Amino acid sequence: MNDIVLKMHSQHVTILVILDLSAAFGTVNHKILLERLQHDIGISGVPLQWINSYLSNRIQGIAVQGTLSRLFDLDYGVPQGSCLGPLLYVIYDSKLFNIIERHLPACTATPKILGFVKAGPRPTARDGPATQCAQCP
Repeated sequence: MNDIVLKMHSQHVTILVILDLSAAFGTVNHKILLERLQHDIGISGVPLQWINSYLSNRIQGIAVQGTLSRLFDLDYGVPQGSCLGPLLYVIYDSKLFNIIERHLPACTATPKILGFVKAGPRPTARDGPATQCAQCP
């Protein structure tokens, strides 16, 4: 937070983006994850088939007071509570900051702070953060 305060005192318009990742593990697209493992990480052959098997044919049900709901196929997500789940999620999500940098090239993307845009000493509503980022090439 100190970086944000310092940039604001230096007359930089500061944009803070907070991502709620509490349900993120359940949104992982298996096909995209397997493609990233193969093309970005270099995993292929039997290890890739093993990970595909690990992700495939999973089901989930909900139990309330001893009564189990019908079972649902899990076509998305990585298993939670495992050591491999968080690693697979990080690999899946590894393109996030590349996407941000591609669409906001004048801004820098880091896990802590996405970027700072220099504004005049007294920015008007017209010079606000949304306008500044919209003007990024």
